[in-house]
Amino acid sequence: MIRPGRATRPRGSVLSMMPYSYIPRRRYEQYDIANFEQSYLTASQLLSILPDLNPDVGLAVWNVLRLGSSGWNYTVKDAAGQDDEAGKELLDGLINRINPHGGGMSGLIVQWLQSGFLQGAVAGEVALTEGLDDIEDFYVVDPFTIKFKRDENQRLTMWHIPPSGPQLPTELNPEKFWYVPIDPWIDDPYGRPPAAPVLQEVWFDISVICDLRKVVHNQGWPRIDIKIIEEVLLNNAPAGVKNDQAKLADWLNDRLTEIQQAYNDLEPDDSFVHFDAVEINASESTGRLFDASAVVRVIERRMIKALKQLPILMASNEGTTETHGTVQWQIFVAGLQSLQEPIDFILERMLQLSLEVLGYQGRVECWFEPIRTSDRMADANAEGKEIDNAIKKWQAGFQTWEESAIEVTGSAPPEGVEEPDPMLLSGGGIAARLDLRQEDPADRRLSQELELYPEMGGDGQE
Repeated sequence: MIRPGRATRPRGSVLSMMPYSYIPRRRYEQYDIANFEQSYLTASQLLSILPDLNPDVGLAVWNVLRLGSSGWNYTVKDAAGQDDEAGKELLDGLINRINPHGGGMSGLIVQWLQSGFLQGAVAGEVALTEGLDDIEDFYVVDPFTIKFKRDENQRLTMWHIPPSGPQLPTELNPEKFWYVPIDPWIDDPYGRPPAAPVLQEVWFDISVICDLRKVVHNQGWPRIDIKIIEEVLLNNAPAGVKNDQAKLADWLNDRLTEIQQAYNDLEPDDSFVHFDAVEINASESTGRLFDASAVVRVIERRMIKALKQLPILMASNEGTTETHGTVQWQIFVAGLQSLQEPIDFILERMLQLSLEVLGYQGRVECWFEPIRTSDRMADANAEGKEIDNAIKKWQAGFQTWEESAIEVTGSAPPEGVEEPDPMLLSGGGIAARLDLRQEDPADRRLSQELELYPEMGGDGQE
């Protein structure tokens, strides 16, 4: 049975019920990403935080959201499969009031794209008004709060586990809630996050950068070599100390400590002022710093692969041919489309339910605007070749005028359009050349001469 309102609960909903409580913000400055590997956070929680803390993950999510939300549209079809303008107008009015505080439908699509890329599933719920005669709102649901069970007939049932508070799990109605996994394994309804492999790469990257920081600190900078002239100190030692080896050793160590402390406390722009018992020399680093660029490059490539990105989109340009670049871009766009398809699925069912609740019969179709995967000039040239080939097939008698039109446009010529003269297309084309092959050789020579010397035929003389 369909119930009004929202069955799922957003994060922090229990705390925000108090009149003095607000929804807390994320305190990014308090996160120590170096300790996340050993933290209590789950993989889902880590993936939701890393885009704000790791530049590679953040850029990958940015690319997916900007390119994936390339434009969304829908239509309503009637029983005959024709566009239903009345139904479309009805849904247009509904969509204008959906998610009013979160950017409308565009805001929902961005959240779903993040959910699919980072959580491996897309989930949404329709909330109805109390009278079950109108739509209250559409909601994006965190897939991590959804658990599945199998009933006695081995059918899946969906349950919402509140992210906070003492509420018990709530069974969700599949007529107003939808969960679509991304690339799920057999009998696994939860989906596979495309960005999941990046966790191991992030920890490895952090470990290498921390080690590299220590190496640079210890070996990458020139140091000051301070030499204390022991003979000068011995000559200036107190008389009561010179004859006692133990006291003399302690006295020398105390002087060494004093000098060391004095120079350690110097500011970078302080001058060196000292007695002649101390000599100061500039020194190079204590060891040769190895070239870390190759290691960093390997990590960078592994991060790009783990995030399913192209090098150029991750500010890591690599030389490639135009053909290979086009193929790589087509593969990347296909990956974005695999994240858009579950969103289409959910939105079609949300809008379909909305039509039924509003008392209107129709079928909703949704789609994202295609992302261009080829050059416009190349497409235009290819289309021109296809048109020329279709015309030549018709001129040669291989197929009819209607068949050529269907080959090019997908439909027959417009009603009332007469079939043109083949000689008027492409300068006569193949048909003209076929006719020349059948005429008398003398007539053919005459035709060629008339083409070269048109004044010969001006008065009708042969």
